[in-house]
Amino acid sequence: MNEKTLFITPKFPSANMSGGLIKTKRLIEKLSMESKLTVLCLYDEGGETQFGQGEIRKIIVTNRSGPRSISFLSFLESILKRRPLAIQRNYFPQLVNKVADIYKEYDHIILDHHLLGYSIPDYSKFYYHSHNAEFKILETYISQCLSFNLLKKTVAYFERYRLFAYEERLINRAYKVFAAPPDIEVFKNSGMDGRFVETYHLGDPVELDRDLLFNQRNPNIVVLGSCSWFPNLDGLEWFVSDVWPRVRRSVPASTLLIVGQQPSSIVARFSGIEGVELLGYVDSLESIFSESRAGIVPIRIGAGMKVKLFTYAGARLPIVSTEHGVEGVSKEIVDQMAVTDDAKTFAEYLIRILGDGQFWNELRCVSQKISEKYTWEKVLAKFWNEISEN
Repeated sequence: MNEKTLFITPKFPSANMSGGLIKTKRLIEKLSMESKLTVLCLYDEGGETQFGQGEIRKIIVTNRSGPRSISFLSFLESILKRRPLAIQRNYFPQLVNKVADIYKEYDHIILDHHLLGYSIPDYSKFYYHSHNAEFKILETYISQCLSFNLLKKTVAYFERYRLFAYEERLINRAYKVFAAPPDIEVFKNSGMDGRFVETYHLGDPVELDRDLLFNQRNPNIVVLGSCSWFPNLDGLEWFVSDVWPRVRRSVPASTLLIVGQQPSSIVARFSGIEGVELLGYVDSLESIFSESRAGIVPIRIGAGMKVKLFTYAGARLPIVSTEHGVEGVSKEIVDQMAVTDDAKTFAEYLIRILGDGQFWNELRCVSQKISEKYTWEKVLAKFWNEISEN
């Protein structure tokens, strides 16, 4: 293990992680076992410095726990500095200087997120791991959520243009770009000419000590995801307002369990809604999944693959999803899933799952097919092979 890898990522994974940080942790584990790994990041919450069997050198360049806040001044500064707002919020000269000081020591340089693309020196060879087509997420948000607010729409279009230009330059510079299949399609359709490699963003497997039968489970519905990420929040608001009342009318004993980061504003917004429980972060999903009958992916905005879908599938939990939620999953499997963008049909699927043991078992089998087709072993092996062969 003589090769040296520099892995640049915004935040070092910690115990309370979800979404893209799960993939980041998995990549760190794999890279640390295959090479001498240095993880260079902006933010840290005191996470482990050893995953699995690999040793990791961790370098933190700030003492912050997260990016700068959004304000009019930060927006103005982003214009003056000619950077997208998201990049400006995460811009730190000390990161640029640190990368410039050490990058020549490494055989492989991996950029784990678009936010830190500014730190990569010109003309250096690096691999870019894309978590999402960010400009596409913003584009969808504009079309679906800002149709009646001209000022916000104008500002958002400006940011979308800046993000597109930033991502395009990053993709064109990278030696290889690892991205989910739906994101690769978005990039290519937008005229970006990168050397793309398919990858998948999966969830952490949840081992069920008690794989309870249909009649042994409560009529619970689980939704995972941080409410600080606006596609998750938008989807949850749609579900609670348009779908949940229909489910409760048909199944009064049903409960919606919301799991993940929940700022105080979100708690205030959803507290008191009949049948809704806000659980926040939990140490283990095992008991929640083993006692529930369905997991939902009510995403209406964005591109890329949804980690929560693979997390449900790993526990053989029946899934109901929007079209956006199943992007990247093979058509053969999607055709067997409960997928709809219509609130009434979404509710009908859930009502049937909660009350029909045969239908519940059919969808469990579909979830098992997903978990068998998409595995971390395959994803990580391909990632390392693509890097080590050059």
